[in-house]
Amino acid sequence: MFGIFTSIMGKRYFLLTIIAVCAISLASYSYFSSFTRAEIGSKSVLPNGGVLVWTKCWFEAAENIECAKFHTAPRKKGGVSDYILPVVVLRYTGYGRKEDPVLNMAGGPGSPAGLDRQHVFDHWNGWFKRINFKRDIILFDQRGAGLSEPSLSCDSYNKAVKESIFKGSSEKGAHEIINTCYQEMKQKGVPVDQLSTLHSAGDIRDIMDALHYKKWNLYGVSYSTRLAMVVESQNPERVRTLLLDSVYPISQHFFKDWPLLLNKSLERLFIFCKNNSQCATDYGDLQTLLWKTIADLQKNPLRIQLPNIKEEIIFDDELFIGFLFGTQYESKSLKILPEVIYDFSRRDVSNFQKYISYFIHSRIDSSSSELVHRAVECQDNSILSRQEMTKIYKNFPKLTPYLIREVGMCESWKDSHFFELVTLPDSKVPVLLFAGEDDPVTPIEWAESIRGKYTNTIIFSFRDISHSVMDAKDCAIDLYGHFLDDPLTYPSADCRE
Repeated sequence: MFGIFTSIMGKRYFLLTIIAVCAISLASYSYFSSFTRAEIGSKSVLPNGGVLVWTKCWFEAAENIECAKFHTAPRKKGGVSDYILPVVVLRYTGYGRKEDPVLNMAGGPGSPAGLDRQHVFDHWNGWFKRINFKRDIILFDQRGAGLSEPSLSCDSYNKAVKESIFKGSSEKGAHEIINTCYQEMKQKGVPVDQLSTLHSAGDIRDIMDALHYKKWNLYGVSYSTRLAMVVESQNPERVRTLLLDSVYPISQHFFKDWPLLLNKSLERLFIFCKNNSQCATDYGDLQTLLWKTIADLQKNPLRIQLPNIKEEIIFDDELFIGFLFGTQYESKSLKILPEVIYDFSRRDVSNFQKYISYFIHSRIDSSSSELVHRAVECQDNSILSRQEMTKIYKNFPKLTPYLIREVGMCESWKDSHFFELVTLPDSKVPVLLFAGEDDPVTPIEWAESIRGKYTNTIIFSFRDISHSVMDAKDCAIDLYGHFLDDPLTYPSADCRE
């Protein structure tokens, strides 16, 4: 009996061993075969003439990173591409790999995706490993932005912005330069008239086809939430989920909204201080103090020398208002800005050099293309007449001197085609909305306004968070990971507190 039992157990052990080996082999096969590196120089040619070419990365890439160049579909059959867009694929090569990647889209419009070596390694690859979504991440630069070709950086504009900061000249002249830059590039044959959200949506659809993924998850932040919604409306069968972080709805008109957004950003400060007993005690009527400080800076700009910036900064009233608005992009900035206003009124800003330095670096950073930003906004939105804009400004008399430069900013595009953006009603694609309650540029009301346009929507608002929630709150990453795995179920745990 014992011998028979031993024999049976021996055969069973052998069988279990075979099963285990097979399981390991299958798992290994899944691990390694799910990622077959594309051959350098190989192409995907689309019926519309768009071409994706796999290339050696323009930086020393890790094993899981691949690079390609996408040549946009020509306007006419047999024609040439207007733009060449860099594409970076971060491959997930571990166990449990999902076949639906996440396409991350930069904001702006005109902002780079960060596809240079420093950003890929210092940010994207580390972020990719930390999120552990078990999906490939696709990154690309939109037309005219980042490393796309041709570059649409306007050197004369960038120079004018620096002069406004370091020499005290008005930034109004810098904005007028964009129209001149547009005309000069157009005369040279640069396709500056081929920029809009609809153009970028077509590029994304083509990249989806060229990479041969059946379903995609679209991740948009700020402007690219608008782009994501347009892509989904045109390709609902291809889009698995939408993450819309800091929503910029298609229904909003940037040039109409800007005066109200700027005014609300200042009112938010007044309300915060009024409702905070310590703030009210320390600074009194913050609104009166602010306008007194602005009037003082208009007559007598404050000269500031920062240790990490060579040139002296000439802080006038215009730059100060821009600083108050720009700093509110940073979460929890409401708590420090009343003191900033107070210190500027005393002309002693030594406590806030870090914030001023960050703002100045962001203003002189030429990595974002103002020309692309202007082109896309002027193509996406109906162009307002000078009379229409002046009428809007009358509602904000104190801010009018700082808004007047916006008049005529779309002059160069008045003869261009206006691309009307329309989303499909009652989309069934699952949507996750993130909104920061302190966001000055894409307020929480904008996220609320699109909830009814999608059948399956989950929205999370975040207290003390401003713009771009995913960058500011690790909890948002956890919520998005849950959503990707189970997009139709509200997360069982809420990590916001």
